Amino acid sequence: MTTESRLGVLEGRTEEQAATMAGLREDLRQGLAAVDARFAAVDARFDALDARIDARFDALNARFDARFDTADARNDARFDALAARIDRLILTILGLVVTVVLSQAALIVTIVLRS
Repeated sequence: MTTESRLGVLEGRTEEQAATMAGLREDLRQGLAAVDARFAAVDARFDALDARIDARFDALNARFDARFDTADARNDARFDALAARIDRLILTILGLVVTVVLSQAALIVTIVLRS
């Protein structure tokens, strides 16, 4: 075999390997694009699932808030009524105390004046 024929064989092999490498590169690019597409689809599914979970928790929080707000309003009304009753009782007790003090003062004045 001559040098030129060897060189021709090597060039042929090099071209075949270059074509094979180009094919492998293209297959690799296509494979990576498919993997990227699958990951994008999985991300989209997780985003949708996250949105659904958030919506359910928001609805649950709204239900709890509604129930607690109703209970708070009822309790506030009860406590306001109780506070009003306590205020009236305090005023009554103060009135009684003032009456007793004035009665005692009048009794003392009467005793002092008679003596």
